Amino acid sequence: MAYAKREGIDPTRMIDLGIWTLLSGIVGAKLLLVLVELPYYWRHKMEILYNWRSAGVFYGGFVLACAVGLWYVHRTRLPLARTADAVA
Repeated sequence: MAYAKREGIDPTRMIDLGIWTLLSGIVGAKLLLVLVELPYYWRHKMEILYNWRSAGVFYGGFVLACAVGLWYVHRTRLPLARTADAVA
């Protein structure tokens, strides 16, 4: 947060960015798991909600979190390079 402040980025927007990417990462991981194992989840629909058995596929969450993060940066007109530097 301190680095974001020094770079002139609103800290509340950075928190919002973190929340958006965290939630979209969880959804993306589960979504890709369901798509990859579609025949299984077609027969066992309630198991989609069972996160204790299998939470998801990592790269599904990574891809969706990156996409949503870029969307959020574009939507709020945050400077991409400085925001990426603050996130790193």
